[in-house]
Amino acid sequence: DANVTVVQYISKHWSLQSQFVYGTGNTFSLATEEFNSILDIQLLKSNGRNNYRLPPFHQLTLSAHFKKTFDLFEFMLSVSVYNVYNRLNPYYIYIYRDAQNPDDYFLKKVSVLPITPIVNFSIQF
Repeated sequence: DANVTVVQYISKHWSLQSQFVYGTGNTFSLATEEFNSILDIQLLKSNGRNNYRLPPFHQLTLSAHFKKTFDLFEFMLSVSVYNVYNRLNPYYIYIYRDAQNPDDYFLKKVSVLPITPIVNFSIQF
């Protein structure tokens, strides 16, 4: 996995930041066989541990930060955009059985957090 962060201070109070994150996909155990149990229930079986890998994960976050210090406290405001190019990184995968043809299985990828704006405000005493 890799994480690259670049911060540019453009004035005493303002800074810009970009962060790129790349990760190899996590491994997990995917069912590769189907069989009927003694009770005539269809079961799925994996032929080994961690036999499948999710696609690589990557995303870019851009931020602008304003920070000002007063006598008694420090004020900070940050505005960020997470996942700027809206890559739908799969969070997990599940097996889906086709309703039209029950013998066909498909992998469905579930993605979370598309492009997301973030506003953070803090005061420290």
